[in-house]
Amino acid sequence: MPGTLTISSIFDTRHRMVVSALYELPLGKGHTFASGRAASYVLGGWQLGGILQASSGFPLSILTGSDRSVTGHGYDRPNAVAGQKIDLDPSDRSTARWFNTAAIALNPIGTYGNLGRNVVTSPGVFSVDFSTLKKFPITETTYLQFRFEAFNFLNHPNFGDPNTTATSNAFGQITSTRPGINMRELQFSLKLIF
Repeated sequence: MPGTLTISSIFDTRHRMVVSALYELPLGKGHTFASGRAASYVLGGWQLGGILQASSGFPLSILTGSDRSVTGHGYDRPNAVAGQKIDLDPSDRSTARWFNTAAIALNPIGTYGNLGRNVVTSPGVFSVDFSTLKKFPITETTYLQFRFEAFNFLNHPNFGDPNTTATSNAFGQITSTRPGINMRELQFSLKLIF
């Protein structure tokens, strides 16, 4: 509907997908292939796993970074510049300029800004984790488990939020990666199950 204003809530993630899978290779005791004793011990008991996470970004509000309304709270929003669009086309976005900073102007001292809340969307999240594990049987109920895990296996950078403080020198820029999603991490472990 033309002229309709849409305001996103702070926890609005429009698209989110999480897929996980675990597959045991058809090798070793009880399977079609490599079912002999020695072959089963070496080739059997392997499992492959993976988790894919993908989501769109999160809504962010732009603030002035100072108490321009002179109300003592310091959470003023700036003004929107008429005729300017805040969002950039995805092909024009970069970490140096995530949104159109020319679409934002500081509100005059003693006034409130007219910019809505949550008008910018942060970068999305994409991560693939991979694991493989092997069971080495010791007895019927006891086995040693070897695990190899790779978090963010594809080493995909997940950029953090852009700076949304209009008085900052880094306004509109992304200067970090998203907390909690590191670049590729590898982990090996042994576990005794009894």
